[in-house]
Amino acid sequence: MAKDEWTTKIPTEPGKYWFYGDPHYGNMGRDFREDAVVEPTDIKMHLISVNKISNGIMIVTDGAFIPSTPFNKKKGQAGPLGYWKPATLPESPKDIFELFS
Repeated sequence: MAKDEWTTKIPTEPGKYWFYGDPHYGNMGRDFREDAVVEPTDIKMHLISVNKISNGIMIVTDGAFIPSTPFNKKKGQAGPLGYWKPATLPESPKDIFELFS
């Protein structure tokens, strides 16, 4: 995945990613109806953590697990629907522990 480009492909490599969309699309069932309406409050920017585990990857945001397979209306499969981009986070301040001493 190119560092500065957004993609709809779910990351497969461990790391931090930005996700803009709904990471739990379809979980409540309403998204599978023909008259489903996406609310603007459902579409947000999330910081995602992709972690390697013994049988693949585990995706987490806001304390919740996210499926590693995308939303698929035809199959009735809930999952993230939106765009992904690698996140470059700043390094911690070098004197952070001095604040607590």
